[in-house]
Amino acid sequence: MSGNKKTPLGPLTLPGTVAEHEHRLGEHGEEIEYLSGAVGSIGGQVTKIVDWLETRPGGPWSWRTLDQEAAKELWMELYDWVNWLRDRYLVALTDETHRLINDWYKHPVAVELLTALMVSHQYVYRRTRAAPSFDLVEWHERCLWPTFARMRSLGLFPANLRTDEPWTLPDTIARVDDSENFAEFLVNDLDGRPKPAPNGDGAS
Repeated sequence: MSGNKKTPLGPLTLPGTVAEHEHRLGEHGEEIEYLSGAVGSIGGQVTKIVDWLETRPGGPWSWRTLDQEAAKELWMELYDWVNWLRDRYLVALTDETHRLINDWYKHPVAVELLTALMVSHQYVYRRTRAAPSFDLVEWHERCLWPTFARMRSLGLFPANLRTDEPWTLPDTIARVDDSENFAEFLVNDLDGRPKPAPNGDGAS
């Protein structure tokens, strides 16, 4: 404890002391108001960052945005999962309806569909979903078999091709570059829309 003794407040010193404390409280109030505004501003920025991250295109299963390392990991994961799927389901079927050739990974549409099927399977069978539900039935009836039915209806692979027969993706139809037409359309479309308000809320 400090050895300094506090001087009792007398009638003459009390008003000055009260005024000094009021001044300090006023300064603290200004500081608190400033900090509150700063925190609010930071909170707004954090909210914008979170919203951007949540809506930003791309992700661990978005093939078009993956770098080399991420693509390698997803390829290995998907290849292993598809092999499990074939060993667990497809080889036990007596018909060719849900057949999958060895070179399935050469077809971009098959890759996208099987990736979606794998991710939905991971979601349904994840460890945290311990409560009974119809999700497993839903995955089989709304994901698994419809995916193979869709691949067959799209004719991704020749119907008479053996499972182990080498396969090469046929030449695709060349896409005509329409970037100039799109640029002209975009300019005309934007010209017909109201300009954003100064505060950025889009109001006219």
